[in-house]
Amino acid sequence: MNSQLVILDFGSQYTQLIARTVREAGVYCEILPGTASAEKILAGDPKALILSGGPASVSAETSLRADQKVLRSGLPIFGICYGMQLLVDEFGGKVGGWGRSAAGENVENSGTEAEVLREFGPADVTISNASGPFSTFRAEESFTAWMSHGDKVVELPDGFDVTASTSSCPIAGFASDSNKIYGVQFHPEVHHTPRGKDLLENFLFEDAGLAKDWDASGFIEETVSRIAKE
Repeated sequence: MNSQLVILDFGSQYTQLIARTVREAGVYCEILPGTASAEKILAGDPKALILSGGPASVSAETSLRADQKVLRSGLPIFGICYGMQLLVDEFGGKVGGWGRSAAGENVENSGTEAEVLREFGPADVTISNASGPFSTFRAEESFTAWMSHGDKVVELPDGFDVTASTSSCPIAGFASDSNKIYGVQFHPEVHHTPRGKDLLENFLFEDAGLAKDWDASGFIEETVSRIAKE
């Protein structure tokens, strides 16, 4: 069975949760390493991609990078946390280091983990542009989301618009409708983001136009049948 969607994993502890949410929504997906070749990723003819979060900084020399052919393939893409920053970096925006001092003040991240604390925990996200995955939300609506990041987007590429922000993260979401590329700084796949499922389903069915045509029982039937034939 070919996957309608491929999740590129950049080392996030939540990648399996993304896959579970997608499959529970009725879309079959596959997880591949974020560094997989374009040939391998596109071999199954996926209709959309999700880029997971990850513990690294996109600015680091050793950071995991996706194949440019994949990011510029024209497929709808949804980047989460590190995945969002990777898209911004790829298309000409800027990602900067950021953290909090022990006193709770915002400070620039020099790259030394001991100097700053990552933003980790709940945040109030306010929608500034109800487009892309936020299409079923209301402008100026706020909701709670789970943050876990050190870097943040400080400048969007041309053609990308801010869709959401927090008090400490002015660009907590973006949309490029012309490219069908979207991203959020927080984690919609965890239960700490109560409306995260809505975001993911909006991307799957509205932005990517995927079909709701998969369930576990059908997958088991098909797999058993295939094994029997083999």
